[in-house]
Amino acid sequence: MDSPLAPDLPLIPCAQASPAQLTQALLSARQVLRPYYPALTWPQWHQAFKHLQPLLQLDANQATATSEGLTDLARYFEDQHPFSAPLAPLPPASTAAPLGAAAVPLPPQAGQRREKKQTYTFCTDVLESLSRASFWRRESKSALVNRALTQLLERYPESCVPIPAQTSLDLLPLAKRPAVQ
Repeated sequence: MDSPLAPDLPLIPCAQASPAQLTQALLSARQVLRPYYPALTWPQWHQAFKHLQPLLQLDANQATATSEGLTDLARYFEDQHPFSAPLAPLPPASTAAPLGAAAVPLPPQAGQRREKKQTYTFCTDVLESLSRASFWRRESKSALVNRALTQLLERYPESCVPIPAQTSLDLLPLAKRPAVQ
């Protein structure tokens, strides 16, 4: 299934598959992806197939999901059932960082204090790279962003300096603030 679709294998929509073919495809997809999603239950797999309706390949009375179908299933599981930890252990921050860089503390783990989500604008190529890294590393996008921001901000000593309490002057727009001599 790692190769692109073979043109000589017949394809059928999931909705037109017999119950036996659908079960075969679901079992084969589960066999391929289960190492990456071991905690998913049978109803979660069934719901994903029902929602996505992937194309199926027929080969000698064996129905399997296409490679595109498997990719869609993995993306669905990442969106619907994100995991807080990657399946494979990540290299320590000291070995992952470029030479000469200091070791970077890991982002907050589950149970630690978290702030509300804020929206930022990203370039589409950055978002695409983030999606790819998240997919292949089997790590949530939030964990990747937290790790990357932590490593980036460690380069700026200002990130450790507390922000002073706001004064009434801070609340004025910049254009209306008195000039500082």
